Amino acid sequence: MSVIVKSPDNKILLFTKGADSTIKKRIGLNRDSIELTESFLLNFAKKGLRTLMVAYKEISSDAYNNFNKKYSDAMYSGADKAKLLDNLYDDIETDLYLLGSTAIEDKLQDDVADTLSSFINTGINVWVLTGDKTDTAKSIAFSCKLITHEFVLFEIADNLKTEQLKKVLSEFLAKILKNEENSNSKFALIITSDELTRITKNEELLSIFYELAIRCNSVLCCRVSPKQKAEVVNIVKNNQKDTTTLAIGDGANDVNMITAAHVGVGIFGVEGRQAARASDYAIAQFSYLKRLLFVHGRESYRKNSYVVCYNFYKNVLFVMPQFW
Repeated sequence: MSVIVKSPDNKILLFTKGADSTIKKRIGLNRDSIELTESFLLNFAKKGLRTLMVAYKEISSDAYNNFNKKYSDAMYSGADKAKLLDNLYDDIETDLYLLGSTAIEDKLQDDVADTLSSFINTGINVWVLTGDKTDTAKSIAFSCKLITHEFVLFEIADNLKTEQLKKVLSEFLAKILKNEENSNSKFALIITSDELTRITKNEELLSIFYELAIRCNSVLCCRVSPKQKAEVVNIVKNNQKDTTTLAIGDGANDVNMITAAHVGVGIFGVEGRQAARASDYAIAQFSYLKRLLFVHGRESYRKNSYVVCYNFYKNVLFVMPQFW
């Protein structure tokens, strides 16, 4: 996220915050500070804190006026609007000066661990799509029992070449297929945004990844954007027609995912109401999802089946006496 402001001394400044994987590519003035900042971020992430990098740059009046004109033109360009805006953002978010990093505690709600373990124990595959760093996401996943030490953990490393990525995915899939006879085995897959992007652009990689992911009890996708969250949901919908997907989120960055799924559930609270407004069901806490699925959801199926049987019975009674 970036904002352009004018300071009291008439300087035009751009401030930005974002994931370290995104911001460090845009640092130009003090790149020697990146390594030190990343060491802080790693320590924060291992404690389960959510981290961001913060940077800024000073923009000349001419550069700003040129950007502003192109921005205004792009806003009214129609079909190419999104692409033009993305290119503009990339052009101006360059040669940044790294200010530092932030880390906050994202406290889990009550009974999250119990709710997630209930889903896994009943055979529901749980995929977590988060913008957090891998270390932060892993720490939270273990704390909420999405992943336990009983799981066989498959983690896809960063910066793998296409052939290496294919080999790693194939090896993981072979291990799962070999252990499928052991019904007590549970598997978890961890993947980052960059690898996920490359997988979605390669049909062969996508096919292997999907076969691997659907056999895992838990899948953890880290550093994913809102657009990628929707793409992951669509991968499941398109490849497994008989599967019902449910997406749950609490913020505006979850709206794409919620609208892409068959059933969308929004949590309203401190993150605002955007997710709740875009969803089919709105709840106050994550733990309420357990009751929504296992009580109200099951009873809804039972009621529907009773209604179907009743309708057949009623119609038979209405029609048969006339023939009799």
